[in-house]
Amino acid sequence: MAAIDDIVDEALKLIFEMRFRISYEAELLIENGDDQERRREKVAAAGAALSDLADEFTGLGKAFHAAGADEVRRTEVMDRATQARARLPQRLSDVKAVALAA
Repeated sequence: MAAIDDIVDEALKLIFEMRFRISYEAELLIENGDDQERRREKVAAAGAALSDLADEFTGLGKAFHAAGADEVRRTEVMDRATQARARLPQRLSDVKAVALAA
């Protein structure tokens, strides 16, 4: 089903864009005198959180396709994916806020 693949693809795109944005903004903060080691630790932690998010969405895609013809299971996974996608902007914002906090 293309819908699950579209959700996963869109989510992964947003996650990787955020990873780039955080890295870029962290480098700007470092250039402006922020503590390089502490900032890099925060960026690494953000990277791990973003990787977990990516794993969550790829796992949902795999679970959907593994459900095969089981419509009940496919519907459950699709609902979880839709809910996770709806929460994604806030989750990305939270990761970014922590990574770039003073």
